[in-house]
Amino acid sequence: MMIWDMKNYHPDDILTKVDRATMAVSLEGREPFLDHRLIEFAFRLPLEYRLGSLGSKHILRKIFYKYIPKEMIDRPKQGFALPVNRWLKGEFGKAMREEILQVCEQAGLNSAMVRRELQISLKIGGNSTRVWLLYIYTSWFRKWMM
Repeated sequence: MMIWDMKNYHPDDILTKVDRATMAVSLEGREPFLDHRLIEFAFRLPLEYRLGSLGSKHILRKIFYKYIPKEMIDRPKQGFALPVNRWLKGEFGKAMREEILQVCEQAGLNSAMVRRELQISLKIGGNSTRVWLLYIYTSWFRKWMM
């Protein structure tokens, strides 16, 4: 699995996302755990050092516990999700909805369906991903097609 991750998941998914995110804000990202010497060392480690009583990444956790508070290491993973639900509730959400409504018909969208999606997002906030995608599409359309 480590070899598959290194050849497929990292370059085609994780590293691509990190690269795009850092380039978007003019940052140079560093991935210190991908140094070839460290990877070669990790591949030579016996399984009990990688999967010990501390779970996955046993040896890394053991080292980190000396330098980093345990609650920071043992917390649940967090993704890179955008806070779209929060945005929709504020001024930015109002501006997003206005942008969508101004452009939707010209962008080839069914305005009745768009209005319905926006109403649902205002009432229950359950379709924030759809509203975000509508916003991204209409913003793109306004910039490149109008």
